Amino acid sequence: MSEAIRKAYKKAGQKPPNGKGIHTLRFHTCAIAYLKKGFSKDEAYKRCMGGIGRDLAVKKSHQR
Repeated sequence: MSEAIRKAYKKAGQKPPNGKGIHTLRFHTCAIAYLKKGFSKDEAYKRCMGGIGRDLAVKKSHQR
């Protein structure tokens, strides 16, 4: 996971997720906005994936 994504979570007061970092900064920025509104991580991720789409949410190197 990139340092920019970790910084975005820390700035928002959230714990950064563990993992390889297959999602883009845009996806995580969207997720942080939903987390601030009180949504669970699963719900926030689902809404962001549906809202911005797979092409913008997942890094090109991780798309099949």
